[in-house]
Amino acid sequence: MGWTFPNRATREDVIREIVPKEHVSANGHVFRTLKYECVGRREVYALHESGQPEIERKWIGVYLLEEEPDTGFWGYKNMSEDVGPLYYSCPLSYIDEADPPVNETAREWREKVREKAGEPREPIIKVREV
Repeated sequence: MGWTFPNRATREDVIREIVPKEHVSANGHVFRTLKYECVGRREVYALHESGQPEIERKWIGVYLLEEEPDTGFWGYKNMSEDVGPLYYSCPLSYIDEADPPVNETAREWREKVREKAGEPREPIIKVREV
């Protein structure tokens, strides 16, 4: 996946876009953010729930933020745990609350997050429950 740069977005605009409280598509597919945490200036981790109402699933989204040096506007790159992002500062509580991983890559990513949990990390800028 590539990067998305919304039109003239601030960092806060981008965060609001990537972690909406709830969205329901025309076919009834639900996407909601249960909570999210910003780590440093570049990483956002979110516990999401999505699917049809009777078969919703909790999973972890990983978002990288980037400021365009020439304009000062912000963009993002979105990933889910099942693609094995190379970022591991996800809160352990998200792993505990998420449904079982959907593939081996997600399982390995979660293990790596647990391994790295004791290592120093960038400070948390803000914690949000939505």
